[in-house]
Amino acid sequence: MLGLIRFFLASCVIAFHLTARIPALGNFAVNCFYVISGFLITYILHETYKFNFSMFWKNRILRLFPAYIFFLVMGFLIIKLIPSAKEFHSNWTGNFLPGDLLGNLLIFPWAFLSDNAVANPFGAFSSIYHFAIDGNRFRIVTSSWSVGVEITCYFLLWLFIARNKFTAITSILLSLLYHAYVYVVHHSFDMAYFPFLAATLPFSMGSLGYFSHRKFKAMYLSPHKAFLITFICIGIFITNWYLYTINALGQYNIILYYTNNVIALFTTLVLLKIKTNIHLEKILKWFGDLAYPIFLCQYFGGFLAWLAIGGENRGLSIFLLGYPISIALGIVCVILIDKPLIKIRAKIRADAQSKNNQENSSR
Repeated sequence: MLGLIRFFLASCVIAFHLTARIPALGNFAVNCFYVISGFLITYILHETYKFNFSMFWKNRILRLFPAYIFFLVMGFLIIKLIPSAKEFHSNWTGNFLPGDLLGNLLIFPWAFLSDNAVANPFGAFSSIYHFAIDGNRFRIVTSSWSVGVEITCYFLLWLFIARNKFTAITSILLSLLYHAYVYVVHHSFDMAYFPFLAATLPFSMGSLGYFSHRKFKAMYLSPHKAFLITFICIGIFITNWYLYTINALGQYNIILYYTNNVIALFTTLVLLKIKTNIHLEKILKWFGDLAYPIFLCQYFGGFLAWLAIGGENRGLSIFLLGYPISIALGIVCVILIDKPLIKIRAKIRADAQSKNNQENSSR
């Protein structure tokens, strides 16, 4: 059922961006993604890769980069061939700034580059930062800054956070100190959301969840009950977000903002243990597979919708047409790019587990 949740969260981000009328929904969804990723990455580091650096990163690269390159090329062609693209998004101005080339090619540098859209990653401690600019960077896949944050946090998980329960708890405490400092000194939502330093909190919480997940027993449920529990989790997320929007008063509500991370962790631990009809699980996996590509291509879908509709470049109509276009582009990406790589990624996992078994037998 986690696949359905991931698809739902990606849809929330798309609605947030393309309507530009739903405050904080995308921010809450991205933080939920971070919690889920923290859990899953810790899981595979322990259960599959045993912290083998090369095998872990080979699989991560094959998971993230082929789909990204597919949409990077698509976006480059759209921006260069259709002049009005520059009017749709400020990051498509075509003005290359220092670091932009590396960001577009490697993704992870976006975690260290700042502009008017993405806050200075170290802004809580200093306003002087050579990679922070007053303007807009040329970012083709505009949402890729958060993928850069994910990749950076993957490295931190491998390096320290996910090593054991103690390192996960330590990381949570250090992250809480950062967030407390941001809240007391700056009271800045941007600093509590954009920097990878801020993202270490939801990632660390997800990581800690791995060390507790065995306390939850597997639940074999009918599809109706499985969907009911999933929609209850979604309802809790939406309720907390809605309470935030009516209480924020222009500033971030500290209690509800961080409650979102707790809800994400609870949802992950509960839904991970739900087992249901095998045919339904295959369908739900498809939804999960779509989450990443539709997240990447959301602004391309929105732009194509704007070309068709005209008028304002954000709004409900842009979302209602741009969303299905994004899903269609995502399906194309999954079929042409992701599915052909399944066997290669499976072999890497199998090789990692075989190596682990050999090491265990030699002890």
